[in-house]
Amino acid sequence: MRCRNCDIVNEEDALYCKRCGALLVEKKSKTKEAKPKKQKTKVKRKTKIKKIYQIKKNNQKQENSIGKNILILFLLILVIVLMGLSFVMGYHIYNEEKNIEVPDLYQLSYEEAVDVLAKKNLKIEQTEKIVTDEEKSNIVINQNKRKGTKVSKNTVIKVTVGKYQFSYIVANWIGKNKDEVKNELNHKGILYQLEEKEVEEERDHNKVIEQSPKKGTKVDHSVTIKIIVGKYNAEKKEKNNDNKEL
Repeated sequence: MRCRNCDIVNEEDALYCKRCGALLVEKKSKTKEAKPKKQKTKVKRKTKIKKIYQIKKNNQKQENSIGKNILILFLLILVIVLMGLSFVMGYHIYNEEKNIEVPDLYQLSYEEAVDVLAKKNLKIEQTEKIVTDEEKSNIVINQNKRKGTKVSKNTVIKVTVGKYQFSYIVANWIGKNKDEVKNELNHKGILYQLEEKEVEEERDHNKVIEQSPKKGTKVDHSVTIKIIVGKYNAEKKEKNNDNKEL
């Protein structure tokens, strides 16, 4: 260590100069004091670097936050749009299922009515009614829901379908020849049953002497007419006459 007073070089760990005896401690203390200044400069630089890094980090966080907010906003708009579409479609489907117009089935055949209702997602229930007009057979003559009535899906529409049943008023066949009556009944498609009954008069032979039902009765094709025809037995009549003479 060099002495500031006499400029002689002393040992590094000497406290006093070996020539002039001057105190050498000041130089060491000054040297020691200079170091903290350099450290302060380094701390300031580190602080500035930290501040710059922190600013960049904050800016990055802000950018990420803005990106997240934009993404959330986009997803929110997408959800609202999807909900709107679902509502519109649901309302449309609801209207289709709850506001089905009943078609006019009158004068359609039963099979045609079934097809028409099936296309509209409606069901059918049939009841029959006897009709005397053959053209109305298997034809819808009534429906429980009027044309244009609004109903929901799978509603059952009840229809009345005509069922033709041949009907007629029983004629008077008493006194008519058996063969003549048979031809008439066969021609009209009327069921009949023939029975024979002995008669005393020859004029009643092979002629209708009784019938059931009686004249004027209204019946349908399922009824069987009972016809009783007279049968004259000539031999038996002669024997009876012989017995009377005796």
